[in-house]
Formats: sequence, structure tokens, C-alpha cells
Amino acid sequence: MRAPACSAWIAAAIVPILAGCVTTPAMRPVVKLDDRSCAAAPSLDPERVQALPFEKPVVLELDQDIACLESRDGRRSSYVVLALPQRSESYVVAVTSSPRGTTLFSPRMQLLDAAGRTLRERPRDAFMFHGTALYAGMRAYPEDRFLLVTSDPETVGQQVSRIVSTTQANAVPVGTGIMFVYTGSEGGQSAVFSHNGSLTISAQPLARVN
Repeated sequence: MRAPACSAWIAAAIVPILAGCVTTPAMRPVVKLDDRSCAAAPSLDPERVQALPFEKPVVLELDQDIACLESRDGRRSSYVVLALPQRSESYVVAVTSSPRGTTLFSPRMQLLDAAGRTLRERPRDAFMFHGTALYAGMRAYPEDRFLLVTSDPETVGQQVSRIVSTTQANAVPVGTGIMFVYTGSEGGQSAVFSHNGSLTISAQPLARVN
């Protein structure tokens, strides 16, 4: 069930939303980080790292002031770090990048240990389109402590165009029963892979096989 529309929103580098919704105006794509002072490693400071609750998705609006990293070869990426829920059993961590106007965050994801070392990762091409959004998930284990999501400098600035199809079923009374009539439409969507955008991040239990 959709939550009622909210009348206001708070602008910040990262805006966490644990419930409800916010107005989502279009963002201007950020395709260059040349004017930024970027760190060599992500900050794991507890005062700066947001916790990811279990089974409570978090929406992050990454604006033009998002923090950035610079690799040894000079490539720059925006990034966000979340502290993973500590569970005795494994679970799935998922990242969804949704378009904001023509802006689409180009995501990569890594699971880090307590010292910030990379344990597992998903590159940009592991993210697949689900409708208009990019999605990927990873299995997290008890030794995983942080989720690092970074933009992919190789694809930032590229434009992507897709045809999006929608289908609707309508119930029509026929005699003593009903008949479903299906209608559909197609439309084009264009977006620019960017260092900023809208992310939905979740930690969910593994699907059970009966």
C-alpha cells in the first residue's frame, strides 16, 4: 500500500527515509568530480556511517555534495557506507538505483569486513534493469560489517535509452462471471549514468524453500 504523499522534503547530501515518502524533484546529473577533494579510502567513522536496519529498506537521495573516493590511478567515484545488521545467519543485501528525472546513479557494491577490507563485490554490469531501475543483490554473512556503494566512473556520463512497457488488467462483468481485459502501453525513457541519484538499500532474509 502506498503511503500518502508528503508535503515537504529535506535537502542534504544523504537523506535517509525509513518510512513514508518525499517529493522527488528531478536531479541534474553529476558526471564529473574534478573540483572535489576526494579521500583515498571510505570513512568508517561510526558518527558518519548510517545503520541499515534488517527488513527496513532505506532510501538515500545522493545529491551533488556526496562524498567521493579517488583510486590510485586517479579515477573518482562518489560513495556511501552503511553498517550492516549483525545476524547469526546469512541474508540478502540489495541495492536499487532509481531514476530521478534523467539522472540515474551508476552503482557498484562491496561488502567490507570490520577493518574496511573488501570481502565480496558486484561490479556495475552485475546490476540489471528491473523496469526503469537498476538492481543487484548479494548474500551477506556474519563476518560482513559494512556495505560500500560507489559510482562507476567507467559508465558515468553515458546515456541509456530504454523502452518501458506497462500492462493493466481490468475485470469486465460477463453474464454471471467476469473476464479480464488486458491493455498495455510502451514509452521511451532516457537517462544519464551519474555520480548522484536515488538509492534504495535493504537487508532481507533469504527465501525459504518449502
